[in-house]
Amino acid sequence: MARTPVIHIAAEALKPQPPIEWLIEPLFSIGGVSLIVGEGGSKKTYALVDAAVCVASGEPWLGMRSTRASTLIIDEESGERRLSRRIGDVMRGHQAASDIPLQYTCLERFSLKDMKDGARVYSLITQTKAQFIIIDALADVMLGADENSVKDVQPVFAVLRWIADSAKCSIVVIHHANKNGIYRGSTALKGAVDLMLMTESKPDSPNIYFNVEKARDIDPFSFSATVHFEPDHVWLEASAAVQARRLSPAQHYVLDYLTHNGRSMLKDIAANADRCSAAGARKAVYDLVRMNYIERVDHANGRGSLAEYDLINDSAVKSVIDQLNNIMS
Repeated sequence: MARTPVIHIAAEALKPQPPIEWLIEPLFSIGGVSLIVGEGGSKKTYALVDAAVCVASGEPWLGMRSTRASTLIIDEESGERRLSRRIGDVMRGHQAASDIPLQYTCLERFSLKDMKDGARVYSLITQTKAQFIIIDALADVMLGADENSVKDVQPVFAVLRWIADSAKCSIVVIHHANKNGIYRGSTALKGAVDLMLMTESKPDSPNIYFNVEKARDIDPFSFSATVHFEPDHVWLEASAAVQARRLSPAQHYVLDYLTHNGRSMLKDIAANADRCSAAGARKAVYDLVRMNYIERVDHANGRGSLAEYDLINDSAVKSVIDQLNNIMS
């Protein structure tokens, strides 16, 4: 028998509404489904393991208040040996007690395009009484589905939404970025989540940059962290580095190229792109013009790919570019 819809009346909306129940304020809330996106090597898994240890311990994460809660990591990518080592290193890095309410499963092969597996995940969450759930990674829990297809993406997130609402938990799913530094797959992904958090970090750099690209309950903002890797000890620490960091890898490449090569033709900027596609570099040039970081300098002669661009001769702009280059080196 079909479920009868619950109809609410306008007067109900005027009543005092319950506050948002944050697990990490103002990012992850009870009933929310979030996506954290980054390229390989961007340390997004370490970041969320660090967040899980902080929530399980009741300590702030990167200066943001957390509410102590049971946590569960559903790992379909790393495997038990690798994930156990990472969790242990982070626990030691935070001097966390051995009995914190943190649990994890590895390679159970859950397929969230199937409601039966969704029910299994729901049962696991209620069994562990977990409220902060991390799933690594999206592609691994929608095996056989096409992440570029709306009809394949929507059922997976409908299941995740049902679990988050029914189990009264916060679900954070790890997802991979494409070579242009944006999320892979259908635009339905962005529409399906309450919060999309982009991460960027070079494999050989301790700096991680976070940018809230989409949020339903807060205004987007950026923040950053430094990862400390010591023997058997790993932890994240809030960083004051360039809070205005909102540049994509392609935009950063263009600024770096013009810093080292000076006035250049668009075709050369695109042809030498090594951190993004040629198309991504061209789009970045146009975006940076609108953002007043660079300017077109051949108003009379350049056409299309022959157009020439250079950094705006502005000390404030150059100071930001220098700062970005220093922290990314």
